[in-house]
Order: sequence, then structure tokens, then C-alpha cells
Amino acid sequence: MRRKPSGGVLDVTRSVSGDTMNSKLLIFLASAALTACTVEGPIDHYDDRSSGTGGDDGGVTVGAGSGGDPTGGVGAGGPGATTSGGSESGATTGSSSSGGGGTGGQGPAPCPQGMECVDSFPYVHNGNTQGAGSDQFDSYNCGNQNESGPEVVYRVELSSEGFIWLDLGNMPSGVDIDVHILGSLDPNDCLARGHWDAGKLLPAGTYYVTADTWVDGNGHPQAGAYTLGIGALTKQDLTAWGMSSAVASDALRVFDTAWGYDDVDSTAYAVVDFSLHASEQRMWVFDVFQASLRHRTFTTVGEASDSGLDGWADAFSNLSGSHMSSIGLMKAAELYTGSFGPSVRLDGLEYGYNNKVRSRAIVMHPWNGSAPAYVNANPSTGAAATWGCLGVDPNISNDVRQFLANGGLVLSHFDDGNWSVNSNYL
Repeated sequence: MRRKPSGGVLDVTRSVSGDTMNSKLLIFLASAALTACTVEGPIDHYDDRSSGTGGDDGGVTVGAGSGGDPTGGVGAGGPGATTSGGSESGATTGSSSSGGGGTGGQGPAPCPQGMECVDSFPYVHNGNTQGAGSDQFDSYNCGNQNESGPEVVYRVELSSEGFIWLDLGNMPSGVDIDVHILGSLDPNDCLARGHWDAGKLLPAGTYYVTADTWVDGNGHPQAGAYTLGIGALTKQDLTAWGMSSAVASDALRVFDTAWGYDDVDSTAYAVVDFSLHASEQRMWVFDVFQASLRHRTFTTVGEASDSGLDGWADAFSNLSGSHMSSIGLMKAAELYTGSFGPSVRLDGLEYGYNNKVRSRAIVMHPWNGSAPAYVNANPSTGAAATWGCLGVDPNISNDVRQFLANGGLVLSHFDDGNWSVNSNYL
């Protein structure tokens, strides 16, 4: 179930605190990466590995350059991104305002009187259906609720294919409002609805959102105050951050399907494009609701997934002992401290492709072989391979893991003709 912060509307600021890795641990990891974890096998969800006694799928020892040069790296990070050290936290948007991060152009026509028009994301509006000027929609074809109370109507412009996310909250006791996404100003053209939230992947175009008042069985409209947040992540956002058009489309489709399966617990999303060479920044970490890029960075692949040991991935596995990475959609779970320091466990969502990542101890952990200095010193092979874990530059790994923890989605993408054809999320 998607999480609702205490205030009701998504908190579009995220903080990172504590649990940073010390310099002695970095030195230890650089010199003893292989010996720190040489045994792969099932882990017990409740065993003592959470206290640091193992639990990571191991990797090869990395050489010079470990330690994370904050000025290194290749490729462009994109707007607001960090490619090594540091992090970017989103800014809270104000009342009845649109706040940076999204795309979108001017609407095709001036905003009609009495309608809220949105062309920049995220957008947050403190509204009130009590005495609202619109009361034209009484029911919708996407539900059987009595919505005959007054509504507030929003016009939303998508500049390119994108996922629209509505988040409703801050309703006082006695107020009951539902949100709807419409393809036109017609209640029979309802594309998605929800009481607390709604989401839908849509092509570029003009759409309408209603915050409509529910009427109880006694005929009493439950009108009143509310706060509505409207976020949109577009394909244009993703490609502007350096993601290929094909991977961007798939990333949006996967997220949309995950939303439909009620797998979305967080605004956080990470996408890894394993078709890129290990010398490229092939991992994007971003906030879907804010449409803001947090990091574009290097990451690893399992050593047996790179059969030529040349930095190019070519095979994936769900089997223990394979020393391969797993493909498909996963979810970041609990934080813990393991052999390589502060890490986050992963749970696979796709049977046959990655449902064994937890038992295989495939996790996301800090890895000196993904630091910019190491990658720049080894351009032919790129980030040093692991035994299947996603290794992240130690300078940003703590921010990444805390951002994704407890529900952030992680997509490992590769056009293999198997997962890429048969995945239920695609």
C-alpha cells in the first residue's frame, strides 16, 4: 500500500541522517573486499548478519582509486543531479503554487475562469470544495460513488509521455473528497480515481483532474478543505537526465504497472541500464513525484554477468552461486550494516527473474570499485564487478540507500529477449 505521511499529502522533502561510513572502514574495504565476504548462500531474515557478520554477495578486490574522488566520473548528471559526493533533497512546494523539477509547457489556451491550470510539477494546492463554483460531475464511469457534491477542477498539461501522480490529504473530520483523472471534461472519460491518491501513465496531452465531494447515504455532501499534490514524471525528464528513450519508456511502464499492482510504497525509484558499459554512469536515482534527479552514478554487475570481463553485461540469473546479477523490478527493504558497511536489502518482485535476491544476499552496498576515481583509472572495464550486488560509490551510498529504503523501487533493465519480452511489469 502506498504510504501516507502524517500530514496526508506526500512530503516532498526527504532527509538523510547518520550512519555514515568512516575512513578506517573505507581503507579496510579497499584492501580486503574479497576476504570480507567469500561465501554466498541463503541468509536468514532474522539472523545476526544484520549486525555486520556477513550477508553480502561478495565481489572482487578493487585496486587503486578506491575512496571516491568527488570530482571524478563520466557523463552528465543532468539538472540538479549529483554524480558522486553529496545529495539533492527536494524543496517543499508552497500553497497554490508550482515548484520546479518538472517539465511542461504553456497550456494550449488561457486558463478558464474558476479552473486551476497546472503545467509545472510538483504542484500543490490548498483547496476547498465548500462553495466551489463547479458542480457538474455527479458520478464517474471509473467508480460507483456518489460524487454529486461540488468539485474543484484542474487542467493538467503533459509535455511528453509521463506518469501523473495525485496525492490528496489534510482533510478535516467530516470532509470526504475523491480525486479523478479525466481524458476530457466528461465523467465518462475517467482514466483513474482514488480516495487518497491516483496515478496513471499517459501520453502527452491535456488532462483534467477533479477533487470531487462525496455525498453520504443521507444525502449530505462531505465538502470542505483539502490539499492536493500533483506530480508528474515524464519521458522528457528521464531522457534529459541521459536515459535512453527505450529505457525511459520501459521505466515508466514498469512504474505504472507497479502502481496498478499496489507495489508503490515510496516516491523513490532507481533505474539501472545494464546495456551501458560499466565505465558509464548507468544508475539513476530519482523522485517520481517531484520529477527530480537525485543521483546519476556508476554501479556494478555480477562478475559472471560480464562473461568477457570487459565491462559489458550479457547474462543474468536468479540462482544462488551464479555470481550473476538479477534482472527486473525489485524493492528496497530494510537498512542494515553488513560486510561492506551500511547497506540496504532488496526483495525481488518478479518470480523466476529475481525473487531469490534476498536468499542470495543480493543487496545494495558501498563499493570502492564504483567510485569515480576507480572507474576513471580503469576505463576499459569500468566499475569493478561484484558477485551480483549493486555496488555504489561510497561517497553517495548512504544517501542512496536511505532514500530508497523501505519501499523504493529498483529496476535492473536489460533487453535480453526473455525478461524484456515476458516480464509482467512490461
